[in-house]
Amino acid sequence: MKILKTNLYLGPNQYAKFKVIRHVLDIGVLEDWPSAKIGSEFVDGLVEALPGLHEHGCSYRVPGGFIRRLREDEGTWMAHIIEHVALELQCVAGNEVTFGRTRSTGEVGQYNMVYAYIHKDVGLAACELAIKLLMHLLPKDLQKKQTIRLKKISTGKQNRQDLLKVHKGMLSALVPLHSSRRQRKGIFRGCG
Repeated sequence: MKILKTNLYLGPNQYAKFKVIRHVLDIGVLEDWPSAKIGSEFVDGLVEALPGLHEHGCSYRVPGGFIRRLREDEGTWMAHIIEHVALELQCVAGNEVTFGRTRSTGEVGQYNMVYAYIHKDVGLAACELAIKLLMHLLPKDLQKKQTIRLKKISTGKQNRQDLLKVHKGMLSALVPLHSSRRQRKGIFRGCG
């Protein structure tokens, strides 16, 4: 997985009436591995690391819609998963964003991923962290097949468990604060 190109839109643009980041992603061999094919351990690990994903409506436009997309039929593709994880990581950091779109560029394995941001550094870092987290959650055989432009990530089982503990600790401190805000506002996230 790698980011081929990045555009930062500071105001109304062709994708939205507000600030968005556009990445062109190359998901490599993962084009042949939608989420359901990767397996339930991958999906379960992702939801365990980021329980706020339960609030993402995705194309179903109801909370739980994104989780449904991950599990049903063949699942959804990695670029779409990166979009949702980048949105959720921004929310965990206190930047309530809900808009995202991911579509194929027409080239095999390449996607335009567009998502909202409030603070550019948080928005950009969210995508990089999303890629790192997803790489950790992939089965080892897929990790070996996949290349990443970012800093090399250790793939050991203990390191994966440590990463999940760090995310759980971070989320346990932040999620109650943001969950109560979301409930008051009636917010659910993802795919517009």
